[in-house]
Amino acid sequence: SLKAAELSNDPEAQYMLGILYEQGAGTETDYAKAADFFTLASIGNHAKAQLHLGTLYRYGDGVPLDLKKATRYYLSAANNGNIDAMLGLGVMYYEGKGVKQNYSKALSLYKKAANKGSTHAQVNIGMMYETGTGVNKNYEKAISWYKKAIINNSSSAQLYLGIMLVNGQGVEKNITEGREWIEKSAQQGDSEALEMLKQLDTMSE
Repeated sequence: SLKAAELSNDPEAQYMLGILYEQGAGTETDYAKAADFFTLASIGNHAKAQLHLGTLYRYGDGVPLDLKKATRYYLSAANNGNIDAMLGLGVMYYEGKGVKQNYSKALSLYKKAANKGSTHAQVNIGMMYETGTGVNKNYEKAISWYKKAIINNSSSAQLYLGIMLVNGQGVEKNITEGREWIEKSAQQGDSEALEMLKQLDTMSE
Protein backbone atom coordinates (compact mmCIF):
# COMPACT_ATOMS: atom_id res chain seq x y z
CA SER A 1 0.00 0.00 0.00
CA LEU A 2 0.96 3.65 -0.39
CA LYS A 3 1.18 4.07 3.39
CA ALA A 4 3.44 1.04 3.84
CA ALA A 5 5.70 2.26 1.04
CA GLU A 6 5.88 5.71 2.66
CA LEU A 7 7.15 4.15 5.88
CA SER A 8 9.65 1.98 4.01
CA ASN A 9 13.39 2.66 4.17
CA ASP A 10 13.90 1.10 0.76
CA PRO A 11 15.35 3.66 -1.73
CA GLU A 12 13.64 1.92 -4.69
CA ALA A 13 10.23 2.11 -2.96
CA GLN A 14 10.88 5.77 -2.07
CA TYR A 15 11.86 6.50 -5.68
CA MET A 16 8.72 4.81 -7.03
CA LEU A 17 6.58 6.89 -4.64
CA GLY A 18 8.33 10.02 -5.87
CA ILE A 19 7.45 9.04 -9.44
CA LEU A 20 3.78 8.47 -8.49
CA TYR A 21 3.53 11.93 -6.93
CA GLU A 22 5.53 13.55 -9.75
CA GLN A 23 3.33 12.06 -12.48
CA GLY A 24 0.06 12.06 -10.54
CA ALA A 25 -0.36 8.32 -11.14
CA GLY A 26 -3.16 7.01 -8.91
CA THR A 27 -2.87 10.13 -6.77
CA GLU A 28 -2.84 13.93 -7.10
CA THR A 29 0.29 15.41 -8.70
CA ASP A 30 2.34 16.78 -5.81
CA TYR A 31 5.87 17.92 -6.70
CA ALA A 32 6.70 18.82 -3.09
CA LYS A 33 5.88 15.27 -1.93
CA ALA A 34 7.76 13.87 -4.94
CA ALA A 35 10.79 15.92 -3.90
CA ASP A 36 10.55 14.57 -0.33
CA PHE A 37 10.63 10.96 -1.52
CA PHE A 38 13.34 11.60 -4.11
CA THR A 39 15.40 13.21 -1.32
CA LEU A 40 15.00 10.12 0.89
CA ALA A 41 15.91 7.79 -1.99
CA SER A 42 18.87 10.04 -2.89
CA ILE A 43 20.29 9.59 0.61
CA GLY A 44 20.22 5.87 -0.25
CA ASN A 45 22.30 6.74 -3.35
CA HIS A 46 19.50 6.01 -5.84
CA ALA A 47 20.76 7.46 -9.16
CA LYS A 48 17.35 7.95 -10.82
CA ALA A 49 16.00 9.67 -7.70
CA GLN A 50 19.02 12.00 -7.75
CA LEU A 51 18.33 12.76 -11.43
CA HIS A 52 14.64 13.54 -10.81
CA LEU A 53 15.42 15.62 -7.73
CA GLY A 54 18.01 17.58 -9.71
CA THR A 55 15.39 18.29 -12.38
CA LEU A 56 12.86 19.49 -9.78
CA TYR A 57 15.47 21.95 -8.45
CA ARG A 58 16.43 22.95 -12.00
CA TYR A 59 12.89 24.09 -12.80
CA GLY A 60 11.67 24.95 -9.29
CA ASP A 61 8.90 22.32 -9.24
CA GLY A 62 7.77 21.63 -5.66
CA VAL A 63 11.04 23.06 -4.34
CA PRO A 64 12.65 26.50 -4.61
CA LEU A 65 14.49 26.88 -7.94
CA ASP A 66 18.14 26.17 -7.12
CA LEU A 67 20.54 25.54 -10.01
CA LYS A 68 23.47 24.78 -7.71
CA LYS A 69 21.48 22.02 -6.00
CA ALA A 70 20.31 20.77 -9.40
CA THR A 71 23.94 20.51 -10.50
CA ARG A 72 24.93 18.74 -7.30
CA TYR A 73 22.22 16.09 -7.67
CA TYR A 74 22.99 15.62 -11.37
CA LEU A 75 26.65 15.12 -10.46
CA SER A 76 25.75 12.47 -7.85
CA ALA A 77 23.51 10.67 -10.35
CA ALA A 78 26.16 10.91 -13.10
CA ASN A 79 28.78 9.48 -10.73
CA ASN A 80 26.33 6.63 -10.11
CA GLY A 81 26.29 5.94 -13.86
CA ASN A 82 23.02 7.65 -14.86
CA ILE A 83 23.21 8.61 -18.55
CA ASP A 84 20.46 11.27 -18.43
CA ALA A 85 22.26 12.96 -15.54
CA MET A 86 25.52 13.05 -17.54
CA LEU A 87 23.58 14.74 -20.34
CA GLY A 88 21.78 17.13 -17.95
CA LEU A 89 25.01 18.09 -16.21
CA GLY A 90 26.64 18.60 -19.61
CA VAL A 91 23.84 21.01 -20.56
CA MET A 92 24.35 22.91 -17.27
CA TYR A 93 28.07 23.33 -18.07
CA TYR A 94 27.27 24.25 -21.68
CA GLU A 95 24.79 26.94 -20.63
CA GLY A 96 26.66 28.01 -17.49
CA LYS A 97 23.68 27.34 -15.23
CA GLY A 98 24.47 26.50 -11.60
CA VAL A 99 28.13 26.17 -12.60
CA LYS A 100 30.69 28.30 -14.41
CA GLN A 101 30.25 27.85 -18.17
CA ASN A 102 32.78 25.27 -19.36
CA TYR A 103 32.50 23.86 -22.88
CA SER A 104 35.24 21.26 -22.43
CA LYS A 105 33.48 19.83 -19.35
CA ALA A 106 30.19 19.88 -21.28
CA LEU A 107 31.81 18.01 -24.18
CA SER A 108 33.42 15.47 -21.86
CA LEU A 109 30.06 14.74 -20.17
CA TYR A 110 28.25 14.60 -23.52
CA LYS A 111 30.82 12.07 -24.76
CA LYS A 112 30.35 9.90 -21.65
CA ALA A 113 26.58 9.91 -22.21
CA ALA A 114 26.93 9.47 -25.99
CA ASN A 115 29.20 6.45 -25.60
CA LYS A 116 26.53 4.90 -23.38
CA GLY A 117 23.94 5.42 -26.13
CA SER A 118 22.43 8.87 -25.44
CA THR A 119 21.13 10.10 -28.81
CA HIS A 120 20.57 13.59 -27.44
CA ALA A 121 24.21 13.78 -26.33
CA GLN A 122 25.39 12.58 -29.75
CA VAL A 123 23.42 15.39 -31.41
CA ASN A 124 24.80 17.95 -28.94
CA ILE A 125 28.38 16.88 -29.74
CA GLY A 126 27.64 17.11 -33.46
CA MET A 127 26.34 20.66 -32.97
CA MET A 128 29.46 21.68 -31.03
CA TYR A 129 31.69 20.47 -33.87
CA GLU A 130 29.44 21.97 -36.55
CA THR A 131 29.39 25.42 -34.93
CA GLY A 132 32.91 25.31 -33.45
CA THR A 133 31.62 25.89 -29.93
CA GLY A 134 34.37 25.06 -27.43
CA VAL A 135 36.14 22.97 -30.09
CA ASN A 136 37.73 23.60 -33.47
CA LYS A 137 35.01 23.61 -36.12
CA ASN A 138 35.04 20.19 -37.78
CA TYR A 139 32.24 19.32 -40.20
CA GLU A 140 33.44 15.73 -40.69
CA LYS A 141 33.26 15.05 -36.95
CA ALA A 142 29.86 16.74 -36.78
CA ILE A 143 28.54 14.48 -39.55
CA SER A 144 30.00 11.40 -37.86
CA TRP A 145 28.16 12.20 -34.60
CA TYR A 146 24.90 13.02 -36.41
CA LYS A 147 25.11 9.65 -38.19
CA LYS A 148 25.50 7.88 -34.83
CA ALA A 149 22.34 9.61 -33.58
CA ILE A 150 20.49 8.74 -36.80
CA ILE A 151 20.98 5.03 -36.02
CA ASN A 152 18.60 5.71 -33.09
CA ASN A 153 16.25 7.61 -35.41
CA SER A 154 16.97 11.11 -34.06
CA SER A 155 14.86 13.64 -35.99
CA SER A 156 17.27 16.46 -35.02
CA ALA A 157 20.25 14.55 -36.41
CA GLN A 158 18.35 13.79 -39.63
CA LEU A 159 17.59 17.49 -40.01
CA TYR A 160 21.13 18.71 -39.27
CA LEU A 161 22.73 16.13 -41.57
CA GLY A 162 20.24 17.09 -44.28
CA ILE A 163 21.12 20.78 -43.96
CA MET A 164 24.85 20.00 -44.15
CA LEU A 165 24.28 17.99 -47.35
CA VAL A 166 22.16 20.79 -48.85
CA ASN A 167 24.90 23.33 -48.03
CA GLY A 168 27.84 21.06 -48.87
CA GLN A 169 29.39 21.41 -45.41
CA GLY A 170 32.02 18.71 -44.84
CA VAL A 171 30.50 16.68 -47.68
CA GLU A 172 29.89 17.10 -51.37
CA LYS A 173 26.79 19.24 -51.88
CA ASN A 174 23.80 16.97 -52.51
CA ILE A 175 20.45 18.74 -52.33
CA THR A 176 18.46 15.61 -53.24
CA GLU A 177 19.94 13.45 -50.48
CA GLY A 178 19.85 16.36 -48.05
CA ARG A 179 16.19 16.90 -48.73
CA GLU A 180 15.48 13.19 -48.13
CA TRP A 181 16.97 13.42 -44.64
CA ILE A 182 15.05 16.61 -43.90
CA GLU A 183 11.83 14.90 -45.07
CA LYS A 184 12.53 11.96 -42.72
CA SER A 185 12.90 14.43 -39.87
CA ALA A 186 9.68 16.21 -40.87
CA GLN A 187 7.82 12.88 -40.95
CA GLN A 188 8.73 12.54 -37.26
CA GLY A 189 7.01 15.88 -36.65
CA ASP A 190 10.12 18.07 -36.35
CA SER A 191 8.84 21.64 -36.81
CA GLU A 192 12.28 22.98 -37.85
CA ALA A 193 12.41 20.35 -40.61
CA LEU A 194 8.95 21.34 -41.87
CA GLU A 195 10.11 24.97 -41.99
CA MET A 196 13.29 23.96 -43.84
CA LEU A 197 11.28 22.06 -46.47
CA LYS A 198 9.22 25.20 -47.12
CA GLN A 199 12.45 27.16 -47.63
CA LEU A 200 13.79 24.52 -50.04
CA ASP A 201 10.53 24.63 -52.01
CA THR A 202 10.80 28.42 -52.28
CA MET A 203 14.42 28.14 -53.45
CA SER A 204 13.56 25.61 -56.16
CA GLU A 205 10.63 27.60 -57.57
